[in-house]
Amino acid sequence: LQVFQADLHKIPFRHGWFDYIYCLGVLQHCADPEKAFRGLVPFLRPGGEIAVDCYLKQPLYRASLTHIAKKILRTVTRHMEPEKLHVLCERSISRAYNLKVWLSRRPLIGGFLMRLVPIGRLTRAGRTPAAMKKIKTLGVFDMLAPRYDKPQTVQTVRSWMEQEGLKIVKCDLGYNGVNAVGRRMAQASRD
Repeated sequence: LQVFQADLHKIPFRHGWFDYIYCLGVLQHCADPEKAFRGLVPFLRPGGEIAVDCYLKQPLYRASLTHIAKKILRTVTRHMEPEKLHVLCERSISRAYNLKVWLSRRPLIGGFLMRLVPIGRLTRAGRTPAAMKKIKTLGVFDMLAPRYDKPQTVQTVRSWMEQEGLKIVKCDLGYNGVNAVGRRMAQASRD
């Protein structure tokens, strides 16, 4: 396993280096998601695969309340210093989590009222409350901190793959929005 950190547009490897490229949770946070995607493809070996995901672009009338709240909050939070925003997210999530736990213990109406606290489930197998708070804090921070938030449609991601000559293994809706896997054909590369 080789771990490196680099600018997505200045990857320090030669073209055709990778058998598999995972780019999850990144493209929608780039200034130009299509350019970022296209910049990754040359690094695939012939026969190699690339897996990407992007938030789903959808009309406002189909968006969830969480999505609408995120859009509104991001008008302010994307300009905040990341350290200050992280502290704000941490404090808010901790309080909301504790409130949801408290509500969950109220007889009769607790089960209903706790659903009004929009932070998702309280537990996951093997996770402590402290770990759950950290996971939820990072999730909210990830929603509110990025400078760019450019969701894509399934059709758009599919067209990127087709234009790059990739064989589409998968391109549809998944957990985080648009999930896609493409294979670079084994014939001569397009570089």
